[in-house]
Amino acid sequence: MIQKQTICALAGLVLTGVFGHASVICTFVGTGIDTPDEPVAFELTVSTFITLTPAGAAVSFTCAQLDSSTNCSDAPLTGVGFSLGPSLLLNPFAALVQFDATNGTLYNFNFANDAFATPGIYNAHGYESVTLTVASPSVPEPKTLSLVATGLLGGFCAAHAIRRKRKDVKSNAS
Repeated sequence: MIQKQTICALAGLVLTGVFGHASVICTFVGTGIDTPDEPVAFELTVSTFITLTPAGAAVSFTCAQLDSSTNCSDAPLTGVGFSLGPSLLLNPFAALVQFDATNGTLYNFNFANDAFATPGIYNAHGYESVTLTVASPSVPEPKTLSLVATGLLGGFCAAHAIRRKRKDVKSNAS
């Protein structure tokens, strides 16, 4: 039979590596300029910042991979693409969001070069009301949560050991 002390020790080891996982939320809202203009939007949650290297690299997401979207289409191209233009030094707005809309238009929106990898609110170059918000919700560090959980577990195990010891002393006295 497994002792409660063994279970406490194993649970403590498991808890040490389980807690905390940060994510990044990208929220895009705007209007594509065409005839007629098309409102476009999406929200995407990824495990880490979108860092594209070298310049010219790209990553795409289908409309189904987005948390939500407005007027997103996967035809003829994948719904939303993130890329960096080749001339980062000469162009401060080389971070590109490509949005394939339901009206058949592929809209290109240029943002500051660090927009995909740095939390903030960014306005598209040349557009008044097109924004990309990149946020990383604060999550307590895994070590902090592990220490709290291990401390609580240790307190439980210590209380159990004290109760057991008192029970043994009483039964030996009888």
